[in-house]
Amino acid sequence: MSRSGSQVRWSPKTQEGQKNLARLQAFVEQGLLDEDIGKIFYGMSKKAPAIRAARLNNGIYKKRTARHDFRGAAKYKHGEDLASRVLNMFGGSEPASGDKTLKSVLSEDDVIYYRSHPIEFARNCVRWLGKPLVFDGFQSEWITDDARFLIANKSTRIGLSFASAYKAFHKSVFNPYSRSLFVSIKEDRAKELLGEYVYGFLDGNPLFEGICRRWENLCEFNNHSKIYSLTSSPSGARGIPQLSGMDIYLDELALYKSPLDEQMFTTLMRNVVLGESTFKTWSTPFGARGKFHDVWEHADPESTKPNGFERRTYNWRQCARITPERVGFAKMSMDDVSYRQEYENDFAVIGEEVFPLALYESCEDLRLKPVRKPVSENPHYFAMDFAMGGKDMMAVVGVELVPGKRHENTFIVRYVKEYREKSPKRLAQYVEGMYNKFSPVTFFCDETGMGIPLSRMLRETIGSVVTPITFTNARKEEMVWNLVHLMRDGRVKIPHHKSLKLQTVNLGRGITPGGQPTYRHVSGKRDDLTWALLMAMSGERRRWSGVVDFGQDNFLTDIHKDLEAARDNSSLRKQIEAEF
Repeated sequence: MSRSGSQVRWSPKTQEGQKNLARLQAFVEQGLLDEDIGKIFYGMSKKAPAIRAARLNNGIYKKRTARHDFRGAAKYKHGEDLASRVLNMFGGSEPASGDKTLKSVLSEDDVIYYRSHPIEFARNCVRWLGKPLVFDGFQSEWITDDARFLIANKSTRIGLSFASAYKAFHKSVFNPYSRSLFVSIKEDRAKELLGEYVYGFLDGNPLFEGICRRWENLCEFNNHSKIYSLTSSPSGARGIPQLSGMDIYLDELALYKSPLDEQMFTTLMRNVVLGESTFKTWSTPFGARGKFHDVWEHADPESTKPNGFERRTYNWRQCARITPERVGFAKMSMDDVSYRQEYENDFAVIGEEVFPLALYESCEDLRLKPVRKPVSENPHYFAMDFAMGGKDMMAVVGVELVPGKRHENTFIVRYVKEYREKSPKRLAQYVEGMYNKFSPVTFFCDETGMGIPLSRMLRETIGSVVTPITFTNARKEEMVWNLVHLMRDGRVKIPHHKSLKLQTVNLGRGITPGGQPTYRHVSGKRDDLTWALLMAMSGERRRWSGVVDFGQDNFLTDIHKDLEAARDNSSLRKQIEAEF
């Protein structure tokens, strides 16, 4: 084009020049590079010097950013960039599905608009599972939140990670040379954020065909934007180039074990002091412990040591996909502390009561008294928690199982006894005496530490009815949840017993530095009776040799007689055998 033609194109004295300068101003304000603008006006990126001259001659200046400082004059090395492709209305065709609401061709005005309106871009240009991508209100707030440092306390499974993946995807499409890094605690989670979410956004619209190269942990766009998705490895995060210019997303920080959470956070945080990096982390609470809780506490503006992070809280009630009925069902399957953490954004603290006083007293029957001999022929389950030395005492609890409809049996605490005797021989005599009186179906005993030789001695004394239990964190958690459910269902009756009540309502639940649940008496006192009670109640989850809750009336029957009666009835035999 001639010089005179160029002067006319950019002259503020002509109508054409005024129009072009207005468009140029808009493109510059949107952060487009001179190369991109050159392709719009001239059809070639090498016209960037002409664009620059037009800007400077007419007082249109770029907003300087760290990205422009080191990439402003860079040349394209991997083919046509996405911004140019969209701006030139490249390669769009009507969708074969007949979805007329899907925009597969964008005008220049569309690009300018969608660059600053990510939610509308999702609805009009992205398809998820064949439908327009529509976000809940809290997801839209998270996507459009421009705070540099954010920490979110969220309910489980509400889709905040999904919204974060879209936020990175949108920025990568409309901001050449952008960098986004996702860090997840597990490899499959890292693959999901990139492989399922980001690549899912790219599928379903011809506009996005061929605009990126896909790897398991990296998506590289033709406009040189990149999205990394890695597992929680501080050394791996350090190896990513230009980390100081990245948007960092740290997923489920509360679930990291100590000291990995501190190391990971520090590795990422030390790089945001340079450039214009952002740092966003979110998690479901997992105890008043770890780096996530520490950052959350100091994100409060009134904190004595504010860390610059801004708090956000998102509850399941804000998520249209989660109904109260589903949450109610989940609540029935977990203890109160876990429910409050998973769904109510509550940090459980050391000393949190597992069995609230109101729950215990709802099961307390003042008419009942502990007995020293059976009062019925119903099956009994006994459990013994051995003394571990010091102030500990051997505790024995026995429960009677009152048969009801299937999975509606009732447990009545009949026997509660503590022994200060330390002699293994005398303890074995006590147990043998109880066994002769009550003939329990099962006698649980603690086989942890010094309980190992005692449990073996009992097994030699009264036989295979003795069932040892090793106290692991997982086993304790299972027993606690089991009793909580039984008490909530009103299937437990407990006589008034001062020590049993005091120990049970003061059982505290906490979290170890490794993220595992731990239990202890909140005041540091004894809890022997509580663990004996928990073991005795765990019989609800087991099938014992000799009996099975089978039949139309669901009463306990002799399994051997049932098998004999079912000899000529194949369907009945299969049903009985299935119980075992």
